[in-house]
Amino acid sequence: MAQGLNIPTRLRFWRVPVEWTMLSVGSALSSAVVTHFTGMITPNVQPMVEVGREIDGDQVWAEFFRLPEGNDTALFKLLNKVGLWESDPPGAFVHYRADEYIPIAVGGRFISSYIKPATSAEIWDFRKKLKTTLPDRKRFIEKFAGARHPKTPPAQDLLYNQFFVRFELDSKTPSAVLSTVSLREMILALNYRDFARGAHYQICQRKDCPQSLFTVTGRRKRKFCSWYCGHLVSVRMKRRRKKRLGKKRRAA
Repeated sequence: MAQGLNIPTRLRFWRVPVEWTMLSVGSALSSAVVTHFTGMITPNVQPMVEVGREIDGDQVWAEFFRLPEGNDTALFKLLNKVGLWESDPPGAFVHYRADEYIPIAVGGRFISSYIKPATSAEIWDFRKKLKTTLPDRKRFIEKFAGARHPKTPPAQDLLYNQFFVRFELDSKTPSAVLSTVSLREMILALNYRDFARGAHYQICQRKDCPQSLFTVTGRRKRKFCSWYCGHLVSVRMKRRRKKRLGKKRRAA
């Protein structure tokens, strides 16, 4: 039987020392261009030696959702800022050849020095799915929150809802610390945290809002993510009304 633990939980976000390269390749069968990201661990990283540095997860979350849709260059810059796009399942590094890939220690956990390639299409698709499901808690749970939901494939739990947690007992307030080492882990951990806190997500009603998605606590609903977006929409509406009124006067 599961037992509840009434202890604080903290999130820590780590950057693995990865250097990414970007290559856009045209398709011989269509006009589509596919952008590939290939990453390598920074040279001179030693096996089993702790590396990496902490980053501001909430800031990265906001940057990720502000990226202009389809702007692979902006996405490339964010990847180099964050490090990994996708991390290995726990213990996966033991399956790689020891003479080829080494275990890297980051944030108290081990990952393989093998960096899985990625395409911009899969990352944009991930963001699109989040934007369409986050405003609907039920849909988000079905898609991202684990295999215990009857509509969620069991294998998906391994990809989306698995995190490394350890207890830190040597601080003034003992706590459980959840550490992420990749962009996808980080984004999902923050989403889970917000839902656990009782927050909900809304879409900004300013159609050209650069971020569009935002969180709201409590039961109240907001039309806009910020005062600026609300003010800008109000100004635009006044200008349109003034323009229509001017046309009517000229017609009269």
